[in-house]
Amino acid sequence: MDRYAVSKLAWRLLQLSTLLIPIIPVMSQLPQPDQINYPVPRPLTDSCGVNTNQRDLYVHCVSFKEGIPQRESARLTYTGDVKSWGITPDAGLLVLVREPKSGTRILQRIDLRTGRTTKSESTDRRTTVQPTCGTVMMREFLADRKGGPYRFRDLAVDKEMFVPPSTLDIRCSDDRRYVLRLSSEGELYLDSPNSVLLAKDIKEFNISPDGNHVAYGGGDRLCAGTLKDLENAKSECLGMTWVAGPMIVLNNGSVLFTEQTAQDCSIIVSGKSVSDPCPAVFSWKPGDPNDQLLSFNDSDPHVISAEKGLAIVGAHKKWKDSGLK
Repeated sequence: MDRYAVSKLAWRLLQLSTLLIPIIPVMSQLPQPDQINYPVPRPLTDSCGVNTNQRDLYVHCVSFKEGIPQRESARLTYTGDVKSWGITPDAGLLVLVREPKSGTRILQRIDLRTGRTTKSESTDRRTTVQPTCGTVMMREFLADRKGGPYRFRDLAVDKEMFVPPSTLDIRCSDDRRYVLRLSSEGELYLDSPNSVLLAKDIKEFNISPDGNHVAYGGGDRLCAGTLKDLENAKSECLGMTWVAGPMIVLNNGSVLFTEQTAQDCSIIVSGKSVSDPCPAVFSWKPGDPNDQLLSFNDSDPHVISAEKGLAIVGAHKKWKDSGLK
């Protein structure tokens, strides 16, 4: 049993034990009903998320009608070869980088209102797309480009995003006031606008949409904290954590990340079934001693607004009715 199953089991047993502790209050000491301060129930809010499963993309939404949860979902791709993806802020365009066979990458654009592909072209195997900076950002590899091999482009408006030379990757807040920049040497910098070195030997990283929280992972540790804490080298880290895919940071400081588990899963690569460690999506917030399993065999988590997510699910139903997937 791996440490995640043990920690989760221990937590559940602890919760159960608190319910089994005998409490025999003296009846005269019990408060009367009009003396009890009943907790105010938390409002039920609609929410949506996006993730990949078996290299296909899914949208999941939960909405509430008269307090009753209504769950809806849509499978946006059926190819089993999605490597990276992004949805534009208006929820109108889905951009995919796919790998139909080993070493071959395709950049595909899909109109989410109709489900139809508007453009499909070959691209370098090092090209990726990411939902960040309030848009869909493409990191395109160009072997003969001066000032570094990668060019960054805002696909929502089809304009280049200018970055310092030797930049390997970037993430930024929705308003782009705060930019995280990974150098080709694995050094993570915060540009806001002055550059501050946050950490070295980093593989994955991200910043919250409002720019107040940052997380990064490298080796066997995941670290996170507020922007102010990180600028003062006061990040909090969770050990024995091998981040194996993109992560996101929510505005409340929680980090959702992909990690490999000890269990093997079968996936299709170039038409052949191969065994690979199963991914899982975990959640962790600085101050918590452990991470928590959210979803097994899923990866690449992202949160979108309920309005956008439900609009995508609704449009997807029309695709199916018209014979499109």
